[in-house]
Order: sequence, then structure tokens, then C-alpha cells
Amino acid sequence: MDVITYCLKSENINSDLYYKEISMVSVKVLEKIQNSALSIIDDFADFIKESNIEECRSKEEYRLEFLTIGVLLIVYINRARKLKLAPQKMLSYLSVFRNNVKPLKPALNKLKGILSTTFLSEDSENSTISEQVYFDNFVNLIKWMKASGDFKFCLDRLINWYKFLKSKPAKYRNEFVSKANFIAKWFKVEGSRELGKYTSQVSNFLNQSYPKYKFREDMIFCGRKEIEYHLNMVGAEILNKAFKEDFIKTKYKMVLVPSCMRFHNDIKCKAKKTDKGYLCVSCTESCRVNKLSQMGSKYNFKVYMIFHESEAFSNEKIKRGKIGVVGVACVLNLLEGGWRAKSLNFVPQCVILDYCGCKNHWHKEGIQTDINIKQLKRILQIS
Repeated sequence: MDVITYCLKSENINSDLYYKEISMVSVKVLEKIQNSALSIIDDFADFIKESNIEECRSKEEYRLEFLTIGVLLIVYINRARKLKLAPQKMLSYLSVFRNNVKPLKPALNKLKGILSTTFLSEDSENSTISEQVYFDNFVNLIKWMKASGDFKFCLDRLINWYKFLKSKPAKYRNEFVSKANFIAKWFKVEGSRELGKYTSQVSNFLNQSYPKYKFREDMIFCGRKEIEYHLNMVGAEILNKAFKEDFIKTKYKMVLVPSCMRFHNDIKCKAKKTDKGYLCVSCTESCRVNKLSQMGSKYNFKVYMIFHESEAFSNEKIKRGKIGVVGVACVLNLLEGGWRAKSLNFVPQCVILDYCGCKNHWHKEGIQTDINIKQLKRILQIS
């Protein structure tokens, strides 16, 4: 099996050990943030409650968002600093426009790839982690993320943190950003130590394969650093635990799986299109999607196949708390997918693909992917 960037099996026969370890790592990360930024998290929770700009959420979610700010600052601060106003506005407009004009999207995707490579890509001569960060760097980061178009639902979270910080004195703002940067640097070391064996090929991919992604629409997505893989791994575990009780209570549950799980991508799949995704019709007995669909029939959940992550949910909100959704995705889609589902009132859980291999981003011919069935059963409480 080709390991393109990550593999949850590492050198084991399955990913059981990964799920045991990520549970412990996520607890350790939450404790670190709690001990280092307790007053900040409490201040933000009070701000959300008093301002009523969004519904109140758990402290664990706020801690994850705090970590996310620090990690994104580490990765993108130098790119954000050099982005000028004119290309920032042009790319921000393009990100909105291309999602609203589907017939033109292929052409606009090509334009996005050209502009992103030109204005948003990393400067290899200035890629070191900055020692000093300030509130202005956080503002620049938000503008860069908006221009990229790759962080829509993460950006929604960070904008609320921006509104919170704007209400504070300058000293508090800069101390906040400095502390987020400190936590992220600790996480970089800790993530590499605890989770590096699962992401051992990320560096090789970035050095050897990624240069070919120049001018591609997904050049930012596929160019994510190893720390972003670890952030999504830990973040997915934190969100799963935060939403677990509400998910269990939902009456209707569905599992969304990517098309790369099908039996051989070169065989024409006969799945039927619905408003929620594609339903398997059991055209291939050994297909992994077919086996999951059969499990769904037995345990009362629906399995829908999604051909692109942007098709995972409709854009209309559902009645709050009625539908539980298990999103199956590769690591880099986890946080954005979970926050997107939550914004539409789904109650999300996720199961990570054991490794990536889709034609859209990672492999020319496509590799059939797989998941840990035990983990899916744990989430769905199937004994």
C-alpha cells in the first residue's frame, strides 16, 4: 500500500492503537491549554454569553479554537504578512463568486490556482517560525484565510475571537496572541513526538511531490504542514467527545463516506444519486461501501457516498439536534467538515480514513481507502 502522507496503521495491521493513543493525546492537549490559558478561555466564554453572537458551546471547543489560532499563526504568519490589500480583496471575492456560479467553477478553479500560487504560497526563504507575534499578525492571518477560500468554517470561529479581542486593551490582545503562539510551539513538539509515526511521509510528500501542485486549485490544501495533520487528529477527537452525548440522542443517523472507498475507482459505480449523496446499490459484493451499507440496513443508519467534500451537506439548516452524521474523511478535512456540519445543525462525529488516496488530491489512479470498523461501531454504539 502506498502511504502518501499519513497512515493510521503505522506499522500495525490495523489502526486500533492509533485510536487509543489519540484519546490520551487529546486529553493531554486539553489539560495543557487549561493550565496555560484558563482565564482567556473563561473570558471568551463570558463574551460569547453576553454578546449572543453565537450559541454557547463547551469549554473544550473553545480550547480547540485557541489551539487552532496558535497553529495557524505558526504555519501562515509569514505568508499573511506579505499579502497585499489588492490581491487579498480579489482572492476573497473570487472565493465567494466561484461557489455561487457552478457552471464557471472549473475555469474559476484554474484561476484560483494561479492566483493562490502567486500571492498565497510559501516563501521558502522566509519560512522560519516567528519568535514574536502580535495582534496585527492575527488580523493579517484572518485576511489571508479569507483570501484562500479553504478555511470558511474555521474562519467563522476565528472571527468571533477577533471580535472578542477587539473589546480588550492592546496589552491583552498581544498577550493572547503570544500565549497562543507558545501553546502551538509546545503542540508542534508534542504532536511530532506522539503522532509523528502516523504522519511520517508528510515531509517527503511536501519535498518531492508537492512542487508539482503549483498553480493547482488545491495547492494550499495539499500543502498543509505536519502540525496541521496533528491539529486535525486531536481536534477530531476533541469534537467527537464534545458532541458524543447529543449524537447518541439523535433519532436519525447517517454515515457519509468518500467515493475513494469504492471497489476500484476504474470500475463504473452504479450508485444512485439522491439529495443527500449517492446510495449504494450493491453492484460489487466486495466493495467497502457496499459492506457499510449492509451494516447500515442492519443497524438502522443510512450510508451516503460523497464524490467531493464540498458536497457533504446541503447548505440549508436542519432542525437542531435531529440528525446525527458520521463524516468519514481524510485527516485534513476533519475540522472544517465538523464545523460545517455543526453550523447546519447536524450533530457530527467523524471516523478518519486510515490513509488518503483519492484522485481529487492525492493519487493519479486513485487508491481504495478504508476505515477502522471498530471505531465506527463505537461511535454508533453497535456492540
